[in-house]
Amino acid sequence: MSSAALYYKSSGRFPSYAPVALLATGAVVGIVGGAIYGLAVWYIPIIYLNILLTIGLALLAGGAVLGVSRWTHTRNGGLVLIAGLLAGVAALYASWVGWLWALSEREVLVLDPREIWYVMQAISENGLWSIGSSGTPVSGLALWAVWFIEAAMIVAGAAGVAFVGYQRTPYSESAKAWMTDTETLPPLAPIADHAAFRRGVEGSDFGILTELGPVPEGTDTFTLYDLISVPNDNREHLLTVTSVTLTANKKGEIQENRKPVVNRLIIDAETRELLSQIIRDTTAEQQARIDEGAEAHADQAEASDA
Repeated sequence: MSSAALYYKSSGRFPSYAPVALLATGAVVGIVGGAIYGLAVWYIPIIYLNILLTIGLALLAGGAVLGVSRWTHTRNGGLVLIAGLLAGVAALYASWVGWLWALSEREVLVLDPREIWYVMQAISENGLWSIGSSGTPVSGLALWAVWFIEAAMIVAGAAGVAFVGYQRTPYSESAKAWMTDTETLPPLAPIADHAAFRRGVEGSDFGILTELGPVPEGTDTFTLYDLISVPNDNREHLLTVTSVTLTANKKGEIQENRKPVVNRLIIDAETRELLSQIIRDTTAEQQARIDEGAEAHADQAEASDA
């Protein structure tokens, strides 16, 4: 068996009604949300709020697609991505319809994409709004750049929210449910040889975890173990092992640098219990040593006071 077969991989399956549900939801939410966004941008000419509104529109359109993909048990990333893109394009189109309607003082409703394009070209020549105190309208290439960035945020943002959200949650074919339950076990010492560790767990040699031992005092590197499963279901589990290194930036803030060692290795319920027991026993030994050291220190302090 190849090592790839040991890891979770989406089946790519989806029910027959999923494409219609995903595409229709993306289109409807995108159009409604985009139209409201276009009106809001016109009536709230504050650039910082406009940026937040743009992000919100992408989250709304992509989130709607993601939600329906969960509801329909869609396990096909390509379909989710296409629906997310459609939702973004629909939102972008409707935003221009709403914005131009507001521009015309709610008298002209431009629905033809070609006419919208012609109006955009006309507006770009002189511009309609300015940035800063200069009062000079943004026009030409600068205005096209702003529109391009806005379009990218909406379309790519919606697609990204849907697709990345889909990828984050695996699906159990045996339980026919999303694996939303993640248990993070206590950390262990850093792994010296990632490749050797990976070969060990792929060969079901989980005793290799006992060799790691607890996290040494004062170290800035340790290993996290996540067990992923369907809530209240014990048939299928996934193991993810991550090497974490703590560093301080120029401001003295602690940052985490995460490097996956094992990503979603398929394990059974018995192996999950074995892993949990090994790690908990190891960390319990570490805590016992810490407690013994604290007691010894307290005894020494009492003796010196006497």
